[in-house]
Amino acid sequence: MPFPVPVPPDGVDPARLPPAAFRAVGSRRTLLRASGPRAETVHGELAAACARFGGRVTGDADDGPYDLVLELGGDADALGEEGFAYRRRDGRTTVTAAGRRGLLYGLFHVVRLGEEAFRGERAAQTRRPALALRRLDHWDNVAVHPVMGQVERGYAGGSLFWADGRARGDLARVRAYAARHRYGELTGARPGTEIHAYPFNGHEGGDAVHVRRRLRRLGGLLPAEPA
Repeated sequence: MPFPVPVPPDGVDPARLPPAAFRAVGSRRTLLRASGPRAETVHGELAAACARFGGRVTGDADDGPYDLVLELGGDADALGEEGFAYRRRDGRTTVTAAGRRGLLYGLFHVVRLGEEAFRGERAAQTRRPALALRRLDHWDNVAVHPVMGQVERGYAGGSLFWADGRARGDLARVRAYAARHRYGELTGARPGTEIHAYPFNGHEGGDAVHVRRRLRRLGGLLPAEPA
């Protein structure tokens, strides 16, 4: 007997993180002391949240005081590239990382905590992913299987990637879904880290060239494959 598919409330998309999740960080003053590609992602997330909720993000340390500080400079041996240290003291929440990935994951942690990230005092905590390679088992079928359906595991609903054997091309929705995993809304494992890979099914079969052609249809989600 098949299980019923849950129907989300009006205005709720199971693949998109609601804007209200960013209210706590978006309504506060944040100092970002880092530069580079991952730091630009951190700044973009914060800037979008602040534009919506009235906060401010800057790289000028003299323009304080600040409610949240995200900075590079942690112990590389203890934190590695993906770890971060988190603490709250004297009315300020601080995330320190040795690598830019860790800084991004530290932001994810603060967003998940919401208002709790800005209350009371918190002793320093160190967090880092247990696994260097993380894969999410969607098991999307390229075409709807007559028995197993479109998605065999994970996300409940139609595939975010495929429709009737073709790539959907809706990259904005895929990125929004990835953001939900980053912020821990959907994953059962410890959230707040990037997902590096996902498998898909091709029950209709095909050789390696056939598979590569299908992968190329995902466009900007994957690097180019040889013909």
